[in-house]
Amino acid sequence: MLNLIRRIKFMFKMKVVWFSILLTFGFCLPAISNDYAWLYQGFSEPKPEFSPVPIWWWSGGKVTKEGITWQLQELVKGGIYNAIILNLAPSGPLYGSYADDPLFLTEEWWDLFAHTLKVAKSLGVRIWFYDQLGFSGAGLQARVVKDHPEFRGISLKWVVQEVNGPGIFEVSVPPDATSPLALFMAKKVEVSTSESQGSPKWIWGGTDTENIPTVFFRKSFDLAQVPKKAEITITCDNGYELYVNGKRVGGEILYDPDGWEGAEIFDVLPFLITGKNVIAVRGTNLGGPGGLVLNFVSDILRFASDGSFKVSMKEESGWVEIGFDDSGWKNAKEIAELGGGPWGSIRNLNIRIEKEPLGPKVEDVTRMPIDTSQRTYSVNVPEGRYELQLFYTVPGGFDYHNPSACHALLNMLHYEIERRFPDELGKTIAGSFQDEFPPTPRFSKLFLEEFPKRKGYDIVDYLPALIRDVVSWSGKNSAPSTVKVRCDSADVASSLAEEAFFIPLEQWHEKYGMLCGYDQTVRNADPFRGEEYYVDYFKTMRHYSAPGNDMDGDCKPHQSIADLYNKPRVWIEAFHSSGWGQTIEEIATLLHPWVLNGATLFDPHAIYYSIHGSYWEWAPPDTGWRQPYFVHYKVLSDYVARMCWLLTQGKHKVEVGLLHPATTTHAYISYQINLPGAKRVADAYWNV
Repeated sequence: MLNLIRRIKFMFKMKVVWFSILLTFGFCLPAISNDYAWLYQGFSEPKPEFSPVPIWWWSGGKVTKEGITWQLQELVKGGIYNAIILNLAPSGPLYGSYADDPLFLTEEWWDLFAHTLKVAKSLGVRIWFYDQLGFSGAGLQARVVKDHPEFRGISLKWVVQEVNGPGIFEVSVPPDATSPLALFMAKKVEVSTSESQGSPKWIWGGTDTENIPTVFFRKSFDLAQVPKKAEITITCDNGYELYVNGKRVGGEILYDPDGWEGAEIFDVLPFLITGKNVIAVRGTNLGGPGGLVLNFVSDILRFASDGSFKVSMKEESGWVEIGFDDSGWKNAKEIAELGGGPWGSIRNLNIRIEKEPLGPKVEDVTRMPIDTSQRTYSVNVPEGRYELQLFYTVPGGFDYHNPSACHALLNMLHYEIERRFPDELGKTIAGSFQDEFPPTPRFSKLFLEEFPKRKGYDIVDYLPALIRDVVSWSGKNSAPSTVKVRCDSADVASSLAEEAFFIPLEQWHEKYGMLCGYDQTVRNADPFRGEEYYVDYFKTMRHYSAPGNDMDGDCKPHQSIADLYNKPRVWIEAFHSSGWGQTIEEIATLLHPWVLNGATLFDPHAIYYSIHGSYWEWAPPDTGWRQPYFVHYKVLSDYVARMCWLLTQGKHKVEVGLLHPATTTHAYISYQINLPGAKRVADAYWNV
């Protein structure tokens, strides 16, 4: 009864809202101009193409023509004129589900797809297809490579061997190498301990952090003089008390991630003295992983949390004092790099002064002549500390730089649909959806060929700049800087992926007036993860007509892509895993913030073809005819259609712009060495 009352109240609220909006438009329209009559007219009747676009899982049971016909009729009753056909277990049992019946791309499946188009056309429903290129068990890329082994890509790897000359040293290609590429000798640039600073490490009293609730930390250091400025940046999962020379400086304890996800910065200058100093921390773990990360910065000394910190699991009298004897304490265990482990990026934890922001420095880099048919090389190293850097290739994943490979991939589904149903493209077939597309490569055979044509120099001659900050090159009066090599590399790699895959995908959809939407792995377009995963997120994702995300992401950057590149819609897949008890009122309430932030295509997750007698589900709820509220769903569908249509009209007036720091991130990410600077760039982006 209570649920019924809630539904009636919601229906009343929805009607009042629309009545108010229509009144507003009706009264304001003549006062503005008759030029806007089209807007009033368009708003007054919900357009079917802007209705919800639910995922329609063809899983959980045998799919039949009778079932398809009945379910499409039910969708129309709910005001739903779009549906995405998606197979969870397309090629066999997957994710705890039996194999879909029929299997994806079998003739029986195609027959059902054809029947779906026939029925949908008669009902005015638009059908979307899921391309099975990302989140999938279809293995389309593997099928292509099986038939065409030449479409498998290559990856760049390297071995770095530190040696102290003079002497003759050997370096060998690892057994998994396909082919050696280039060998370099590079002199290490020495940086004194007092001037250098590594990235802070997450540390704890042992590796089994979940079972160590409290850890006491100490770090001793000497100061010849008191610095002019000194700060400690610190956070702990889940809490800490910070002491300097026996004085409590501050603390925090909070079980929620909102605590440890943001580091606190303390001015510790008033607590420092000449001579021996001690930082002491009580770290508390309230459950789950435990870890402390700390950064000390001054104008004369810098250090960060690492295995040199002393730890004890027992509180002892005077443990925070300078004179306490911690010789019996053991060294801390390094759990993860900053940005790694279960924690990811931490707000405010910046290494303020860093001597090697682009990685370890090397100089006098020399490319050594090698016979690539050999596996071991001898190098005569002069006096000093050197690195021998041997670059080689290994088999990689699917080659998204190869136009022929990408054509073969699109031929599996996209072009097959074109061959079978040419008259329905852009009509009954509205477009496609892509979810969690795989990472795009940074290296390939075509990359090696194209780089000198596009950038005017051979990347092989400058490979060390991808993994080190090269100060100078032996025998070269002029050479591209480390940053230029890395940014040029990212530019060529992303351009090749564009030309081979993303542009053909875009052109195929545009040829038939279809849309292509996505919810990619980097759902919030994070500058660090986005560039790490897709080399250049905005550059590659601009080729989709409906960029977007699910509710774990962020609509704003995808709205920006749509605005910058004149794309018509912004996708929001929602609200998977929110449970069967979700009401229609809650759906509307949850949807509003996403629409406010730019979403104009609502993709409900999901509607199930079958629940196998209530024994099958995938990230519920099902928002279709199985729900008691579905008899009222048309009100929500019309609401969504009007709202999404209205928000696609006109152009956004942008008052504030935020730079997406792709180029800066390219300089720090390089070839996935993921320097701390890249994470700090992303932190700065999100803090703004």
